[in-house]
Amino acid sequence: MRKFLVATSILAGAAVLSLAGWRAAGALQGAPAAGARPAQGAPSSAPATIALGVKRPPGLRGDVQRQLDDAEQKLVQLASVMPPDKFAWRPVPGVRSFGEVCLHVAGGNYEVGSMWGMKTPPNVDLAKIEQQGADKGNAIAAMRVSFEQVRQSIAAMPDSDVDKWITYFGRHDTVRWALIEVAVHAHEHLGQAIVYARMNGIVPPWTAAANSQPAAKPAPPKTTGH
Repeated sequence: MRKFLVATSILAGAAVLSLAGWRAAGALQGAPAAGARPAQGAPSSAPATIALGVKRPPGLRGDVQRQLDDAEQKLVQLASVMPPDKFAWRPVPGVRSFGEVCLHVAGGNYEVGSMWGMKTPPNVDLAKIEQQGADKGNAIAAMRVSFEQVRQSIAAMPDSDVDKWITYFGRHDTVRWALIEVAVHAHEHLGQAIVYARMNGIVPPWTAAANSQPAAKPAPPKTTGH
């Protein structure tokens, strides 16, 4: 996996998987479990806000969690409205398909998290995780499981670990750097997924919702007495 971009800020949100969600992604780069696949071509049923499932830590760790939550919520909503046959779509040969982008995010969550000590599930093969990108149900479930694992790991991390030195893609860096990078990586590829969706005539659900709101009526001009 290529070197991730540098982060300069951290955003917001929260998320949790139900037990069914965890089971749905039992084969993160294999066939989806029964019940994991959303209805074919159905509109997104993703909630506007995903329920908080882990305690929000203070400081940097909480800020990173919120940015991860925001990225997950939008990625899941976008993937939910993407037609199943578009998960294999790619703008040009030689670049990731939409589904592969989703699974690349999941793989990035595991790979970067492993650098601060997070355990990658034994059924996840990072070298093959993108191979099932054409499967809509698997791609969505795998993303959600990976985000939840990162959140749990960040919540369990003591503040004293944030400034510990680790090996990050062959260089000497801090856990702080890796925390920021895991969130930046998710948002980087959220942007890529948005472009893919737009190229296929799909408006991101949060944008469609905002555009559907009636325009606010201008306030009447104030009058002054004489």
